[in-house]
Amino acid sequence: MGDVIPRYLYFVYLAAYLVSLVIGILALTGIAPLASVYGTCSSVFAHLVLAYILYLALSEVAGHRAWLIGLVRGLDEAVGRSGNEGVRALSLTTGRLRSEASRLPARAKPAIFAAVIASTNLAGIALVLWASSGVVRAAATFPPNVEELMLYAAVSLAGSALLIVCLVFTVYALHVVNGDLFRAEGIEEELLVAVRGLADRLGLEPVSAERGFRVSKRSTALYVVLTIVTLGYFMLYWVYAAVFKDLNGHLAEDERLKPAISGVLERLQAAQS
Repeated sequence: MGDVIPRYLYFVYLAAYLVSLVIGILALTGIAPLASVYGTCSSVFAHLVLAYILYLALSEVAGHRAWLIGLVRGLDEAVGRSGNEGVRALSLTTGRLRSEASRLPARAKPAIFAAVIASTNLAGIALVLWASSGVVRAAATFPPNVEELMLYAAVSLAGSALLIVCLVFTVYALHVVNGDLFRAEGIEEELLVAVRGLADRLGLEPVSAERGFRVSKRSTALYVVLTIVTLGYFMLYWVYAAVFKDLNGHLAEDERLKPAISGVLERLQAAQS
């Protein structure tokens, strides 16, 4: 199975981010006076790509939650209906797993996250740039118009606030992807144990499948600090780790393990018909 979230999206995001960095440096040194315009466009494009990446990631997490809840519910119901006493003895385990799966949080729609991230970034940058150019024009007059300067300062502050909102939503989306996958993976580990027990009680071939890839529990607080210390560039690694490593790796493992789990469930359901 290939990557669920295409890896090329990360390289597009990375390239746009790095281009905006290089152009920004050129603009500051005066080598390319007009470069700041292109740097701004590149930065906006990078955030649009990031918003799309997070939209895809959150959609996959939501779909995975629904799949896991349905799978555990089906297993619990099949175990409860079984006439095999040994199988029904597992109902406490499957019932607990069903309860844990149902408590996986239902998040806001991915489109909302993506729209907020994209729109606040675009609006924030536009306001800051407009205010900056206005301050330059106002300062060039003599005497300076204090009221006009205060207006531009307020607009710049509003733009900065929107950029902070963009960052908060981005951080929260990455937190959701990692945290929800980590919780779901714990339930799936216990589900595999229950499936092995079912296979044994049904006299089936032992289920030897084990999860080879595991999602790393990432500290959101630590990653936020590292992002601030590195002036935002740690975000490049964070996006890669949470989406293109953890999410893609977890979903690939699920596809590998599905035949073993569904095979036991189908045999259990067939025995009841």
